[in-house]
Amino acid sequence: MRSRSSADKSIRCLAPLAAAVLLALLAGCASDPSSVEIINHAPIFTDLGLAGDRIHVGSGTSTSLDADAYDTDGDDLTYSWSGPGSFSQFNHQAGTATWNVPAAYGEQMVTCIVSDGEASDTLSATFTVGRSLTQSNYGDVAGAEVSWPTGGVGDPPSYVLVADVTIPAGLHLTVPAGCRVLCESGKMLEISGGLTVAGLPGQEVVFEANDQGSTATNHWQGIAFASSAEVVEIESAEIRNAATGLDVTSQEGAAGVLLSAASFLHCGKGVNAVAVAIAADATSFSTCSTGMRADDCELSLTSCSFTDNSGSGLEAYRCRGRIEEECFFTGNEGPAIVLSGGSYLEFHDNSFVESGYVFSVGGGYAGPGGPAIDARCNYWGEGVSQSSILAQIQYTAGSESAAVGFVPWQASSGESCGDTPPPALLSGIEVDGPGHLLWGDPDYADEVLLNMDQGFPPRLLRIQVDSSQESFLYHYDWSTPDAGILFVSGGNYGQVTWPAQADDLDGSAVYLMSTTPDSIRVAVTITDTWGQAVQADTTFVYTRR
Repeated sequence: MRSRSSADKSIRCLAPLAAAVLLALLAGCASDPSSVEIINHAPIFTDLGLAGDRIHVGSGTSTSLDADAYDTDGDDLTYSWSGPGSFSQFNHQAGTATWNVPAAYGEQMVTCIVSDGEASDTLSATFTVGRSLTQSNYGDVAGAEVSWPTGGVGDPPSYVLVADVTIPAGLHLTVPAGCRVLCESGKMLEISGGLTVAGLPGQEVVFEANDQGSTATNHWQGIAFASSAEVVEIESAEIRNAATGLDVTSQEGAAGVLLSAASFLHCGKGVNAVAVAIAADATSFSTCSTGMRADDCELSLTSCSFTDNSGSGLEAYRCRGRIEEECFFTGNEGPAIVLSGGSYLEFHDNSFVESGYVFSVGGGYAGPGGPAIDARCNYWGEGVSQSSILAQIQYTAGSESAAVGFVPWQASSGESCGDTPPPALLSGIEVDGPGHLLWGDPDYADEVLLNMDQGFPPRLLRIQVDSSQESFLYHYDWSTPDAGILFVSGGNYGQVTWPAQADDLDGSAVYLMSTTPDSIRVAVTITDTWGQAVQADTTFVYTRR
């Protein structure tokens, strides 16, 4: 204890109540220091808690306790600790000690006394001790089942993942409703057998960092799967603060992953999957770096949400499947959806409320000439036009072509969408007059000359469509019931006579007459991206030269 002077303490003179005597004694105090009483103030506690803002502590482990106290006199303080377990490694200057937690779990009270050598203050705190999960004690095993009981008499209030734990092959872990798992920094739960997380509405299962109020994205490693043939089922659960919330990249031959009413928050990746079928319903991916990344997966996502992720909501590489029924994308800093490597996904009846790109399409998407992205019946914002929707697509160059068709459609206000595509609006076939010149392809020169010698010049036939729908149309089948030859303009030339069809990708064809009727009829059937076919035809007089 440091030395004290009269300046450090309150000064109190002993005096009678009478005013006159009091004045005399006060004068005496000034001339006689022996009459001064020095007052010592007791130290005062302000807080007692687990160091590092831990939520619960694991049974049988050691943790640091942190006491906060001050002394108005500036005296040196000492701390003494009592309670279940034992205490060691005292640091009086910092007010810390190591608590060797007992093997029992539940509510445990620790008491600390702080003293300046003359006076003291006492503070007690109750800490929740959960059941520690370790490789030597990873749950209750009965046959092929592993369980983490909770909610019953004598059950632990929580589980604390204090070490890397692997559930061995051949065993199936079931996590019951209401179970809370607090994960220490850097730890991982690996499943070599099977996993069922059986939460209920209002009794969700929670996996999170053992750190009060943490929004860290890489506090613990997450749940990972070794090779397994079992279905992974997670229902009514929250997985927070993991590097990868659910990692199924090594689950070769797995039957699938089923997610229902699950939430992935503050994770590096919410879900990372390779070569597995994933079915998710009412599942959210929020405040992650990437919501879901899937490679060579079959996806079926309904009523899911991808919100406020610092990167992309969904990254799909070589994937197939459907994203539909009010999946919601908003607030993602990267493109909401990244598609590459030949992925083909259907996006129906979803909402895209993004300020940036909705889709980023990478090299090799669907391959050259592959199908367009099927994104009909989505909500893109009030009054959004087709051109502004198309502006929300980013094409990323790659080793393979990324120039694919994107044909979105927004249902008119008040109309239900379902699977009904928009109609292809035609205004007829346009016929260019005599004098149209072919390109002089030598393969067809004789045929052209023959018809021209007979006095029938080639005619250029072009479809007329509503300009706002040009991007919806991709296939044109030309035909004529009258004699004649159709040459398809564009990349691949070829002659086709009735009744076969000439397929054309740019909406035009060249017609040559081979007989001499007064007029001929030519028809074209166009097909839009969604498979709806609409026919137009025209009759025109074929005038000789």
